[in-house]
Amino acid sequence: MTGLALVVSSFYWTAQVMMVRGAEPPYIARVMLRGARNLLHLASSIRPNPTRQHNIWALYVPFSLISVVVLALIMACVGFALFIYGITSNSARVALENSISAMSVLGFAGLPPTLRETIVAGFEAFTGPIFVALLIGYIVNIYAAYSQQRDRVTDMDAKLDGSSDGIDLVENAAAGPGLDSLSGVWTDWADEFGDIEQRYRTVDGYLLIFAPVMTKHWSTDAVMVFDAANLRNTLIALPPDSEATRCLAVGSIAIGHIASHYGHRIYSFRRPSEPRPLTREEFDQCAEQLRDTGIPVAASLQAAWAEFERNREQYAPATYRLQRLQSSVVAV
Repeated sequence: MTGLALVVSSFYWTAQVMMVRGAEPPYIARVMLRGARNLLHLASSIRPNPTRQHNIWALYVPFSLISVVVLALIMACVGFALFIYGITSNSARVALENSISAMSVLGFAGLPPTLRETIVAGFEAFTGPIFVALLIGYIVNIYAAYSQQRDRVTDMDAKLDGSSDGIDLVENAAAGPGLDSLSGVWTDWADEFGDIEQRYRTVDGYLLIFAPVMTKHWSTDAVMVFDAANLRNTLIALPPDSEATRCLAVGSIAIGHIASHYGHRIYSFRRPSEPRPLTREEFDQCAEQLRDTGIPVAASLQAAWAEFERNREQYAPATYRLQRLQSSVVAV
């Protein structure tokens, strides 16, 4: 009965991971996905070359999925061995050899001597190909989703016009196409935050949030977009931009949930550098720069700075926690 329970369990949670879209992965699958992430963090932190680090981290999606299937195959193999041991007079060693022989489809243990063992071996022989077929089918789907996300992220990041931080983004817009041009940026990011809020607990979320293309997007560019939206509605003496407000509200909730859900310990040989927050001096310099371009700024910079800091507490800590989870790739 224990063996049968292991076999059924391996089929159940593998099917839930590979076939049920939008479902939260079972606990054992979450352990494997987080374990795969830790192993890659350790491996990439050993290599000093950023390109090699990135190449190692690019294996995250296939490595995670293969680890899930390997564990399922091991569980099924042990389960069938216990089942064979329970219904025959074979020793535990012979039962395990027969199970491995059937699972690997090598047949090194010879033909099963009884009808019962033949039936069990037949079922077990189909287990490996079924799991591999599930893996191949899911990899095709996840890489299609990855390609779509990569294209979307590329378009979103292109709108940031190479800015290095929130102040730079606001100043470039003020000196160029105008502050209204940033509304499209905040709309895209608010929609992205809403989308990830819906799927961060799913298998796709576990894989795509930590995919290489998403590391800079979430941990660096997200802070820039948040800071720019925050500056727009606190420093600039114009009616608040509704899209900037929506981006801050939706994004703060989404980033907080993601950071809390994935907030487990990451093991690395290299301590990530702490991000540098915007300072009051930079805030005042931004106000002066905006005045020079004809943009009205708040009459009281002290009150504007206090409001900016209050808003920043809603998104900065969670975003930095997410950055630490992605620290092995952010250095690229």
